[in-house]
Amino acid sequence: MGVLSGGIPDTLSVLAAGLRDGDACGLYGTGGWQPAWLTAVPPGRVYVALDRDATERGIALARTFGTRGRVLIPPEDLGTKGDLNDWLRLGAKGDPAAFRSILERALAPSPTPWALSDPAVAKRTWRRGISRTISTCATSSARSAIRARLAVMRTCAW
Repeated sequence: MGVLSGGIPDTLSVLAAGLRDGDACGLYGTGGWQPAWLTAVPPGRVYVALDRDATERGIALARTFGTRGRVLIPPEDLGTKGDLNDWLRLGAKGDPAAFRSILERALAPSPTPWALSDPAVAKRTWRRGISRTISTCATSSARSAIRARLAVMRTCAW
């Protein structure tokens, strides 16, 4: 299983969560994917998790992985540009263990990109209840991200 995210902070957030059997790789922007890299992606599911305002690009990118591709859309509560890092800071209040639990629950029902062409599925958003309080644990999250810096370099090599 791998999570393809829209940037280094989002990748560091996924790595801080410590998903079992999970790799993470960040793109430099939503257009940062190169088709030549497809053969370097390990077997298993590939969850494309771009910012909320790049959902259409995430759907298109997930389709390049065929039946392995899934789309992970952050909840509406994170705003129009919400991303995985916001989800860690706001939804999990900076707690990587809580974020791991949130991600595991969100990854399981992640739709295929083809299912999102169904209007009923496309309107669905992930569980409500994400806290709107700004986390006071952002500094702790940043420290965890810095410690995971070398891991990012390893995992992005896939």
